Amino acid sequence: IELVYDASGAKLKKSLKDNAGVVKETWDYVNGVEYKNRILQRVPHSEGAVVLNEKGAYQQEFVLRDHLGNTRVTFRDGVNLGDPYYDWNQGWPPPKVDPNAKNPTYNDGIITQDDIVQINQYYPFGLAMEGDWNGFGNANNNKYLYNGKQYNDDFGLGWYDYGARWYDPSIARWGAVDPLSEMYGRWSQYNYTLNNPIKFIDPDGQSVESTDVRKNKDGTYTVVNAYDDKDNKVYVVDDKGKRTGGVIAQTLTPIDFMSTNDSNGKLLFDAAQSGVTFNLNKLTLSGTLTDPDNGKCHDFKGADASSLIALLSKVFKDELKNSDTYWSALNKLKDMSGNSKVLDIKASANMPLYTAVRVSGVDSDIPAITTLRAIGNIAFGLNARDLKPDGIPKQNFYIALMQRAGSYNQSQNGGNGYNKGWPFFGEHRYSGTFIYFGYWQQYPKK
Repeated sequence: IELVYDASGAKLKKSLKDNAGVVKETWDYVNGVEYKNRILQRVPHSEGAVVLNEKGAYQQEFVLRDHLGNTRVTFRDGVNLGDPYYDWNQGWPPPKVDPNAKNPTYNDGIITQDDIVQINQYYPFGLAMEGDWNGFGNANNNKYLYNGKQYNDDFGLGWYDYGARWYDPSIARWGAVDPLSEMYGRWSQYNYTLNNPIKFIDPDGQSVESTDVRKNKDGTYTVVNAYDDKDNKVYVVDDKGKRTGGVIAQTLTPIDFMSTNDSNGKLLFDAAQSGVTFNLNKLTLSGTLTDPDNGKCHDFKGADASSLIALLSKVFKDELKNSDTYWSALNKLKDMSGNSKVLDIKASANMPLYTAVRVSGVDSDIPAITTLRAIGNIAFGLNARDLKPDGIPKQNFYIALMQRAGSYNQSQNGGNGYNKGWPFFGEHRYSGTFIYFGYWQQYPKK
């Protein structure tokens, strides 16, 4: 098996060779789209994929996943049709058929048991369970299974591709050293999720997933873990890192308290940077934004996240002139948002980058919090959105904005060209995620 990756670590090609080195099969990967021997096989989407089926036609395939992202059921509408499929030129709806027939359904939008093509059950560490379900349906070609990762059974290998590493579920170990092993000194460099697959999942073979805090004697909390997952809750852990069952807050996204490797764009947890301490009763901020270019000061008192975003918006708009074109205004936004500038709130307010701030207006029994870093990025996206002139499509303006932001990020941080295309255009995922939210008022789909 020969693999080719680009500089950011994205897989580009897989070649299967025989003992003589002759290529027998190739797979090409283009932004998630898969080609086998140059023939399109699969176009993924959030609920499954469009796939080339057994009859040589392209068909929607959907999956049902459990809480850990494991694919449990794969189904297609009308999978058991005879050959050929319904001729759409005959119009819609298709003609009625005998419901008692062996293969009664067309692609009619009605899902029945006959439409299921694959069922998967797993042991905790990902090894497939054997059972009657293995022969269910008439296909077994969905390879995105445990944690939603691609299963590679080439030459009987039986490993999952997680991106940074490949995982062998039969022994619950990785095939290579953990690239973040220095964060887990008391664990084997080959362990999977700290030997706890019920509590943790691992999205890319680098770090386990959780957002944990330790309660201090004075009643404050210190962030001790913050990893990328689908759970926004903030959990209390004891001195051994075991969750006590307490949930004290929720974040805007799972990555609010994550750090970034600016050179390669990877998210990680760095206790020295984002392992902040906060008091749930003191999550509003008071201070002064100081503009290093003109000395202007902007005071704020008892401000939550919304108040700080509104302040950053006002500071920017106060500097705009009637003579500014939207391009000159966009350049002004870029300059005012640069490192140590007035819209770089952690610098202009002289506060730690990951200072915790309350998010008001969230309908929840527990407080919502975020960080100064997220707030600055949301404000940037919001300010940019307000600059968009009539007549220019919202998406086109966003692309122009992010190309500039991404170029600045890469040049300032010695980036290796990561996140080239939509939606970040060279910006790392932390800042890009919150800029996207400020602009679109929703988070990008992962």
